[in-house]
Amino acid sequence: QLARYKKVQAYMAQIRGENREIAIETLKKGASQGHFRNDISFELIYEVMTSFSELIRNSEIALGLPMSEVLLNTAFVYLRGCTTPQGMAIIDQFLERRKQAKYENPSVYTSLE
Repeated sequence: QLARYKKVQAYMAQIRGENREIAIETLKKGASQGHFRNDISFELIYEVMTSFSELIRNSEIALGLPMSEVLLNTAFVYLRGCTTPQGMAIIDQFLERRKQAKYENPSVYTSLE
């Protein structure tokens, strides 16, 4: 139905373009700080992650699962593969803190899903 609303489509395309630029610049900044490998195409990484996100949203792959669980078990694994040992340690620390928070207070954790 969105095809009928040309202005909405144009606006969404503009936002996607802006988000793309921000995401790629963020990845490049992470590489300059030693968190991400600098021998990979950040443009390709962005396109793959965006396509993957659309696939998940438009399918039943994640049926019944909170989106945060889907992302943790897919996107984070993919993104972790793009990191340096330093970046990998940061992601691992984040995941460990999240796991600990879930274990210590599951009701708060589930309310954030």
